[in-house]
Amino acid sequence: MFDSTNLYYDPSDPNQPYDPSLPPGGGGSGSGGPPSPVPPSPDKTLTELQIDENATLALAYGQHVVAGNLVEYEHTSGPPPSCKFIVALGNGPWNAISRAWYAGESISASASSTTPGYKFHPGTLSTGTGDAVQGSPMFFPSSATYSRTAYAEVLLSTDQSVEERPDKFRAVCECLKVADYDSVGNLVDAGSYSTNPARIAADLLNRAGLLSRVDWASWTTWKNYCDVLITWGGSTIKRFESNLVLTQSMSILNALTIVCQSSCTYWQDNGQSIEFLPVLSSSNVVLETHAFTESNCRSVSLYVADQRSLPTGYKATFRDVDTEYLEEVSVEYFDADLEEYTSGQNRVEIQLPPMKRSQAERICYWRTQLDGVCNAGIELIAFGDAYALLPGDLITIAHELLLPSNAVESSLFGSHVFGSTRFWERSSPIYRAMVTETEELEEGPQLKRIRAKILMTTPYSDTAHSVPVP
Repeated sequence: MFDSTNLYYDPSDPNQPYDPSLPPGGGGSGSGGPPSPVPPSPDKTLTELQIDENATLALAYGQHVVAGNLVEYEHTSGPPPSCKFIVALGNGPWNAISRAWYAGESISASASSTTPGYKFHPGTLSTGTGDAVQGSPMFFPSSATYSRTAYAEVLLSTDQSVEERPDKFRAVCECLKVADYDSVGNLVDAGSYSTNPARIAADLLNRAGLLSRVDWASWTTWKNYCDVLITWGGSTIKRFESNLVLTQSMSILNALTIVCQSSCTYWQDNGQSIEFLPVLSSSNVVLETHAFTESNCRSVSLYVADQRSLPTGYKATFRDVDTEYLEEVSVEYFDADLEEYTSGQNRVEIQLPPMKRSQAERICYWRTQLDGVCNAGIELIAFGDAYALLPGDLITIAHELLLPSNAVESSLFGSHVFGSTRFWERSSPIYRAMVTETEELEEGPQLKRIRAKILMTTPYSDTAHSVPVP
């Protein structure tokens, strides 16, 4: 019927091995954390799902505009003309159809087999043709139950049936229901509609057979942080939501990275558990995992990336979930000081999943800070217990080799960076940084080369968005 195994990591597929040493974007060993620079965003966003008799069903979370895959169809020219059809929406169970249209005209849920409109079937496991939810279709009583497939059957009005165009059907859907867990991994909700990135990530990991490896304490912290209400104009919204869709084969590593980046964070696989890192913001106090001094590191050096090749801003294209038809829009953030310092513009275009404009603007801000503004780094050879460090970990470095004058700092990092926007205040040469790459060395046991990005600004801010559009 509808095979969706290629939509996510399958541990039984030898062609799709789970390899924690190959994080997305080429980061350090054993981690899904940030390489340098930030990993690439998803290379496409959902438009409409293709109407295609042979199409593969989508694995969709959150809210999307869906056309569906045409699986059954009947038309008579009349008079009067009549047209009815079934479109498969995606792997179920889905939550609901919020609103639907045919040829741009709103259509309603049908109350009977003779009333024009649509009937939604969520895609539960059917108990048979007599199942009131996922039994035989109302307009096609002799058809199959389409168990586990969310679908819509549509009966057009006489006027609509003249055209014989089932491809003009569209619906805004609330897609997959996902489970919820407590802070130790106990199931507390077998399935409900949610756009929380952490719950979506848990569902992906469950499908990949990796749920037992989740670090539930960090997962719970991430989940709660995403659900916090923040102020946007005169209203409040959830800090982060995710509306991910997979319409083609994708590894669990990449899918997990996309979900994490929708909430401005990263994940790590330390070989024993999968952890989720706190969002780096001025309101989210995060303790460094490791402090380096002369006692546990050597060969310390500062470096700066070629600023001419770094992004000075980001332009994101996405579907705005606050619009009736989830219209595709774009937002942009750029750092004016950085563009003045580098005497040029390098604003990178990215595609994001459907979301609120506030969230898209905050993601553009976050990526600009990490990829462009925080353009300086530290490289060192570490020993001792530093072998456990992974990309994404926070460190501090206080070393006698790091005694530059203010003039050296200014020439290395740019004078605008070391102004009032500094992420932390320091009266001594102590640098706060985020690990971007790690490499084990053969010179001796537990030796590691560490590269880290100096955090000269707050990477994320709840207020880095413009006022809502009326």
